[in-house]
Amino acid sequence: MAQKQKDIKTIDLTYDQAHELVSKNPDLYWDGYTIVSWRENADAFTMPNGLFRNGKWGIAFRHSFNEAGIWRVPVFYVNRRRR
Repeated sequence: MAQKQKDIKTIDLTYDQAHELVSKNPDLYWDGYTIVSWRENADAFTMPNGLFRNGKWGIAFRHSFNEAGIWRVPVFYVNRRRR
């Protein structure tokens, strides 16, 4: 079941745009054809979508493509780059 994010501005990405974004963002990764966004949160171990990654707890949200082959991800991740 996908987790919902409320009141967050999103951007639609094509296949190529999605791959470019994931390759440039440290908080995004692929799980098959699903983009997973992860944000550090020390309380995430108590949450259903909590995920332990790189030695830290965080909250993961899954962004699957729609019937048109478009991924919708929060705009927040577009301007973040690999550290």
